[in-house]
Amino acid sequence: MHTSPLQRTWKKLLLLVISLMIVLPVFEQPAVKAASTDVQSTLESRTKSQIVEKWLKYKPMELGRDYMNGTHIFTVEPKLTAPYAAGKLKDSYIKDGINAVNFIRYLAGLPDDVEADWSIEQQQQTGALVNAVNQVMSHYPQKPAGMNDVMHQLGYDANRSSNLYYGSPTFYDNVLGYMSDSDSNNIDRVGHRRWILNPQMKKTMFGMVFSRSSSDSSSLGVRHATMYAFDKQRPAEDVSYNYISWPPAGYTPMEVFAASDAWSVSLNPNLYDRTKTEDITVTLTRDSDQKSWSFNHNDRDVRGKFFNVETSYFGIPFSIIFRPDALEAMKNDEAFHVSINGLYTKTGLPASVAFKTTFFKMLSTYTARDSIVMESGETLTPLIENAITGSTMDWSSSDPKIVKVDKNGKLTAIAKGDAIIYFNSYLRDGSMLNVSVVDSDPSDKVSAWAAKEVKKAKEAGLVPRWFYYNFQSPMYREGFVEFTSRMAETVLGISLYEQKYEYGRSPFQDVDYWAVSWAADNGIISGTGKNKFSPYDSISREQAAKLLLNVYHYLAEKTGRVPVQKSSQTIFSDDSKISDWAKADVYEAVSLNLLNGVDNNRFNPKGSITTEQTIIILYRLFEQFYEQS
Repeated sequence: MHTSPLQRTWKKLLLLVISLMIVLPVFEQPAVKAASTDVQSTLESRTKSQIVEKWLKYKPMELGRDYMNGTHIFTVEPKLTAPYAAGKLKDSYIKDGINAVNFIRYLAGLPDDVEADWSIEQQQQTGALVNAVNQVMSHYPQKPAGMNDVMHQLGYDANRSSNLYYGSPTFYDNVLGYMSDSDSNNIDRVGHRRWILNPQMKKTMFGMVFSRSSSDSSSLGVRHATMYAFDKQRPAEDVSYNYISWPPAGYTPMEVFAASDAWSVSLNPNLYDRTKTEDITVTLTRDSDQKSWSFNHNDRDVRGKFFNVETSYFGIPFSIIFRPDALEAMKNDEAFHVSINGLYTKTGLPASVAFKTTFFKMLSTYTARDSIVMESGETLTPLIENAITGSTMDWSSSDPKIVKVDKNGKLTAIAKGDAIIYFNSYLRDGSMLNVSVVDSDPSDKVSAWAAKEVKKAKEAGLVPRWFYYNFQSPMYREGFVEFTSRMAETVLGISLYEQKYEYGRSPFQDVDYWAVSWAADNGIISGTGKNKFSPYDSISREQAAKLLLNVYHYLAEKTGRVPVQKSSQTIFSDDSKISDWAKADVYEAVSLNLLNGVDNNRFNPKGSITTEQTIIILYRLFEQFYEQS
């Protein structure tokens, strides 16, 4: 299955109020009283360790994302037929949502003391009920048949003043989804995000009801959820700020911000003129390679490079929103500089804003994207991307009769079959690892010289079950590309599948597979002529060298790393047999230790590459990027 990262994959269908309520400006003129929180000075002094300490206070109440999947979350169950009843959630689940809000606000430099507003508990639950009964997520829900006017109005009031969610498993997950807010329907205003980052928020409340399936009354159906968003009970003078950004200045955990998320900077409307926005521009610069993105009002691709200045009353009524294109991965301790120009103060003077954001890995996760393969009796320790000190770890197996896991994460394959290993990651699906155990075949074994690196490749999740055989047989072109795409996804931590690579859109007549389309689209591999790819032809050693160098430079660009330029000092005795189009890549691949020569100082450019050689070659390429990360 191809899903969006971390990264975070917050799949959501979000809808925010389109017709804005007429309200007074959120902020009044500054009072003499000193603010209890100064956002900019708070973030300047914050450390990673402080963030982890706060995470341990506010982390989700349980591992995984299924802990709200059932009627056990209610003290009183909702009733979705007349006479209707909104039901009542257990306090602990509401507290879980509050913790998510406070962790996000802490990261942004805001007061993290938001409380549950128990006075509107029934209102928020009724809002979720009305949408669940209608099976439509709406801020202006119609009255369900048989529902009295008072109950409908209560639900209506909830939904028109709330962030809404449809289908997400937990309140914690909902809050992270609201903070992403970067789908094509929401990126122009990131309103859900701005409500959560409203300095004046002091209280909120959540509601959740499962819709009932029309075909199966016993099914829980889809979750409908509400989060009250319009709270302004905190005095404006309690929080001092020039701007509030997401991601914030200073340190940001990689787990809460995806590379595909929009950036936003909400400016204090008491300091900056929100009526003069036509000159505003933004520059985003990545430290590692000085790659820069410039944004202005012409950047309007809601699915790519985007820019907007939004001055409606979603929390702070002055927000600059921008998203870079071709930013597919962030590495640990990667820093970005933001520079905003074309601003004006309330007194008419030109102004600018600049800050630095550094992303860091907060939680340990499996490197493997989805699955690993083991042989009966084998032990493996899956590769883990370690986080900073303070992160906890925990493992469990769905079926210890198939695979056992010890307290250190080492796996032991007991018997043929499939099992799931759950690893302690609260915010990513990567905490679940599928393990396939196969019986060893004495007639088809990995060569002794290759065994060590093949095992490492398996621990990194680079070897799929369907390629774990025929180790001494030649690898075919399509298979080599599939291996390569899996390795690239593991390095980048994202799915490379896009709609433009879906079935029916192949550039070749003889193959229609998304990984081949991706490789061709990115200049990683070419066809064999006449719109053909020859997918089942063996890949030659010089073809593999060309592909390896292409993907090496592709990954260097995507991760922001500077490619190592090396040239081999060895001239092969069969140099004249290496094709001109491949010669430079052959020698560079050898110098990078991705490929080796064969006997008698030959390269054998037209020779084939076996399955086990493919595994080792791509593991070596993976290792270069993994070690650098």
